[in-house]
Amino acid sequence: MKKYLKLLISVALFSFMWGQSAELSLTNLNETAGTVDVYMSNDTPVGGFQFNIEGISNFSASGGSASAAGFTISAGGNTLLGFSFTGATIPVGEGTLLTLSGDIDISNLCLSLGSGALSDTAGQAFDVDFGSSDCDYTAPDLCEDSAACNNGSEGSCEYAEDNFNCNGDCTV
Repeated sequence: MKKYLKLLISVALFSFMWGQSAELSLTNLNETAGTVDVYMSNDTPVGGFQFNIEGISNFSASGGSASAAGFTISAGGNTLLGFSFTGATIPVGEGTLLTLSGDIDISNLCLSLGSGALSDTAGQAFDVDFGSSDCDYTAPDLCEDSAACNNGSEGSCEYAEDNFNCNGDCTV
């Protein structure tokens, strides 16, 4: 018992000191087919997950590392839930967690934890980052004027001064 307790404390300290995290994002969007993949990169085995998705309705979830690990996957409302009745885990790594199929509204498509979590094999929640797939993410403003020197770049549009081109060379 004492040996088990020492091991448990060591694992807890290691987890606290080094942190456990995962990143979830949306990839491989196919509006025509109504599918999008939830991609996961995780530095600790995942024992279960629950998170929300906005911008897709009447959807189902299947495939990916969740199915490969034998997880039971449930999709309802805007919530995704995955776990294993046998204690299986999704190993450390990165790849498609699952594929969603449904009616996609690309203008509102995003992920959030809501009241959910990703958990390790002991059921402890760990940090999750959604990057640009986060429902709270605000995309930077882009210059979308082909006449601007910085077309397609982040920030306000910038133009060449009179008699100069975008490189600062005189055009007269």
